[in-house]
Amino acid sequence: MKAECILEAGAVLAEGPVWHGGRLWWVDIERCEVHALEVASGTDRSWRLPSRVGFVVPRDRGGFLVGTEHGLATWDAGRLEPFAHPESDRP
Repeated sequence: MKAECILEAGAVLAEGPVWHGGRLWWVDIERCEVHALEVASGTDRSWRLPSRVGFVVPRDRGGFLVGTEHGLATWDAGRLEPFAHPESDRP
């Protein structure tokens, strides 16, 4: 196998790839963005969140769980709902 670039994203810090719904989901931590790449067409859609995001994973009941610098949140249809901050006592 030979690795090849399928998207010239220009990301600052790309992390957390996960395959879901026919798309490759990933985050750009420093740009506070979630991305969804349709590999077949090469179309990459992005959403800017209000804080840095370290991961995005699909939930069984729809939407996603995201880890942000301010804790965990659900993200569905562009709506971000914080629900837990496991280390709120730590900067």
